[in-house]
Amino acid sequence: MPFISKLIKSYLLIHRFRKLKKKELKKLQDKAFRKIVKQAFTVPFYRKKYKKVGIHPDDIKKLEDIEKLPYITKDELRKNHLQEITPLNKNKLISISTSGTLGKPLHLFADIETILVGLAGYIRVMKEHGFGLRDKISIIVDLSENSAEKIFLQHLPFKKFLKNLQILNTYDSAEKIMNELDKFEPQLIGGYPGMLRHLAILKELGKGKNVNPDCIISTGSVIDKYLRDQIEDAFSTKVFDAYGATEAGPVAFECRYKRYHVHSDLVYMEYIDENIPSLIAITRLYGKGTPIIRYTGIDDLITPSSEISCECGIVGQQIKEIHGRMKQTIILPNGKILLYSSILKLFGEISQKLNADPIERFQIIQHKIDELEIKVSCFDGKSCEKIFPIIENEFGKRFKINVKIKEEKIRGRQPEVISKIDINKISKRIFI
Repeated sequence: MPFISKLIKSYLLIHRFRKLKKKELKKLQDKAFRKIVKQAFTVPFYRKKYKKVGIHPDDIKKLEDIEKLPYITKDELRKNHLQEITPLNKNKLISISTSGTLGKPLHLFADIETILVGLAGYIRVMKEHGFGLRDKISIIVDLSENSAEKIFLQHLPFKKFLKNLQILNTYDSAEKIMNELDKFEPQLIGGYPGMLRHLAILKELGKGKNVNPDCIISTGSVIDKYLRDQIEDAFSTKVFDAYGATEAGPVAFECRYKRYHVHSDLVYMEYIDENIPSLIAITRLYGKGTPIIRYTGIDDLITPSSEISCECGIVGQQIKEIHGRMKQTIILPNGKILLYSSILKLFGEISQKLNADPIERFQIIQHKIDELEIKVSCFDGKSCEKIFPIIENEFGKRFKINVKIKEEKIRGRQPEVISKIDINKISKRIFI
């Protein structure tokens, strides 16, 4: 019965978000926040940290009291022994971890409620765009060992009855995935921007004749305007973005009007510095695993939205734009900071100038404040040398920075941008 009740509860919240009024949302947030802070006091790490600053659960009565609590960093959670971040009620907890692409993986604990509510959040996004579990849905996710997606899917209830759900591995070749999609003929496709781009190129080459989805949902990384246009043109459909993280679950999504809405009944987002875009702190308002409260470890730069309402009718927080990780920025010689989203835009402009998209993968390594090493690999083993002058012009001449470009096959889950410059030493941050 406990599992069935959790399943029913998670199903009901799929539709709850659209029905909530502002006052109802505020009441729900306050109640959920009090509960999650009380839960945190059963976790040794949080209990010690809160007692150190003199906080007791009775001090927390509403969401605004969040400012009484200290921020939590990824390093703090990572450095603590797993027992320190485990709730006292250890029954039926599930170990999950972040990918570790930009650093060491972070190991956390989730419970079945965390999984079900997170799943409901993503189903909510599908519902927003007119799809349900009776439709043919293909999701292309990370199925590598210990990935959060793989573990969550293993605990997905009734998955053997979901004949309309196709699960594919994003680390398989694009050709293999396109063949599987062609046989399945999905109405909705969800996946990472990089794989969706590769599939769009194959579609432009005439592959996947039966792959004609009514909608595509991108998730897991920044999607820039050029890539969005490319995917939409290739498949003759609309692309919407969903934003989330292993630690926090589903965080925000684009509605049918392409405005980003935070899942305000599931998470609370804070902007933690004066810069625009800003780093964020996330508080997850559900689950009995490792609490996520005022957590700064997601490291994404986000521009807040000034919108207070939307034609879709959804209330709660909105965000304007997602720019990617702070760790994937480049510090320019003039002191300004080039955003990851701006880097993607530059490569989009390069493809537009060539009237083609020859670049399979790229990696930028910033060795010094005035020196970039750019590695490029092209599709089908074709030479990339003809695009070197364009890349050098876009990065070198535009930003007055020395560029060394070489053709190299980029393998594995390597980050696209690595900067060896300590951004923490820059007090005034101007992003471009």
